[in-house]
Amino acid sequence: MKTPFDVLKRHPVIENQVFELFFDDIMSSNGMLIERYLSVIPKKRNDSLFGGTGVLPIQFESDIPQSVGLIRVYRHPIGKWGYEIPRGFVETGETINEAALREFEEETGISLASVNLEYVMSFCPEPGVIGAQVGLFFAIVDLASSMQNHPPEKELGHDGLEWIEWSQIDQWISDNRIFDAGTLLALLQLKIRTEATR
Repeated sequence: MKTPFDVLKRHPVIENQVFELFFDDIMSSNGMLIERYLSVIPKKRNDSLFGGTGVLPIQFESDIPQSVGLIRVYRHPIGKWGYEIPRGFVETGETINEAALREFEEETGISLASVNLEYVMSFCPEPGVIGAQVGLFFAIVDLASSMQNHPPEKELGHDGLEWIEWSQIDQWISDNRIFDAGTLLALLQLKIRTEATR
């Protein structure tokens, strides 16, 4: 299928170990020239454009969510603390399921069997700029039988996993303690699923 734009030239701007940043000169099908269109491309993404995963840890009781696990994270670009799902990048050769399990264990220290992991959906975090999508998962966690094999790996700005009562999530969102789009989407999916089973 023909795209509505032709990339006339791609200008590499800068890169780090995770992303490449480009300015693209693009021409629309109606002849509009847009110079220096910002494109951010993950260095590691698969053919389906999966560059990352996010996992919402959930504790259930009688099929009703009791609590969810979120990581307190400081986000330098906005100068603010917030709560987010464990997440990270897909490594070369990994499936999104493998990446989700690895990232979950690295960021929480809890080892989960793959049967505890459920694919929910994919989403594009910022499709106007970032050329990738993220696989979103639920992880059903039974803390009584889960093994915390090691402390979570240290990551920039991470302050540890906290279990938040499901009944408090709406208030946390209203208080702007949870503002990350991927985390909000995961919580919305859990809420939709919970209400559908009532």
